Amino acid sequence: MEDQGSAFEWANTSKYPRPDYMSSSNKRLIPQMLLKGGIFNKWNKKQAVAVQTAFFQTLPLLDEVDQSEADLAWLLYDLMPTADGKQYNLTQNRIVYTRFDGTLRLFTDPQAGDVEKFVQSLQKSVDTKMSGKNNRIIDDPLDDDDDDAI
Repeated sequence: MEDQGSAFEWANTSKYPRPDYMSSSNKRLIPQMLLKGGIFNKWNKKQAVAVQTAFFQTLPLLDEVDQSEADLAWLLYDLMPTADGKQYNLTQNRIVYTRFDGTLRLFTDPQAGDVEKFVQSLQKSVDTKMSGKNNRIIDDPLDDDDDDAI
C-alpha cells in the first residue's frame, strides 16, 4: 500500500481479487427472484435477468428451454475491449431461456451431497488444525447419542 506506482503487478494471480459471485447470488439475486420474481410470475409476466457471463457460470446448471416456452431470460453480458484497447463496451454474449419455477427450485433446493464425505472432509480439516493430538472430535452428525456432542 505504501508504494502505489503504476508498475504494480500481482505476483501471484491466485490471490488476485475477484468478484464474490456466491455472495451475489445467495444474498442478492435469489431473494429478489423469490420476492419480485414471484410476484411477476403470479401475474404471468415474463422476466429477464441481466448478469455477467462469469457470474452466470457459477450458478447451478439451469434447464434451458425454447424461447417460446420460457418465462425467464438470462441476458449474459461482458465488458469487451475496443480494437484500440482503450475502452470497453458492454456486449451481450448470449441469451439463455429457462422456466421460472424450475430455476427457482434449483436455487432453493440445493444438492446436499454425501454426509459421510462431508464429515470426513471436516474431520481432516480439524485433524490438520489440531496437528497430532488425539483429535477425533467430529462424531457422526446423524447419531442420536447426545453424550458425544461437541
